[in-house]
Amino acid sequence: RIAQHYGAQPVFVLASATVADPASLGERLTGLDCAPITEDGSPNGAKTVVLWEPPLLEEITGENGAPVRRAVGTESARITTELVSANARTLAFIRSRRGVELTALTAQRSLSEVDDELAAKVAAYRGGYLPEDRRELERALMAGELCAVVTTNALELGVDISGLDA
Repeated sequence: RIAQHYGAQPVFVLASATVADPASLGERLTGLDCAPITEDGSPNGAKTVVLWEPPLLEEITGENGAPVRRAVGTESARITTELVSANARTLAFIRSRRGVELTALTAQRSLSEVDDELAAKVAAYRGGYLPEDRRELERALMAGELCAVVTTNALELGVDISGLDA
């Protein structure tokens, strides 16, 4: 209203990655009609989406002889180890804080058998860390000092993951 009073007609550009109904929110914020842009038309490279099911363990059976699969955390650590060995910059998402720590430690232990420098390129990232510690992990990942970060969904939405491989 103040801008209109002085004869200005500003254009508003609002952006969010998480708002369910952006047009309605934009209209409430500005008092003007808003046109939502919900399709991403930016150029991007090819992507491969992989759905992975942990392998069955042949030596172990469950109740009534049911097959048992390798634990997801164990398999995540194995895949993270393989990706770091191949120098692929990686994020591994795990559901719990404890799982994050265990997966990162397992990957570090496996990598240390190959090269101690590789083990130092894996870190855990979870809620409960101080903000400055989380920012340092984000910086190290983007700078290439870390090759893999095992994380909960605490990883900030604003982190630029465009340079990552997996």
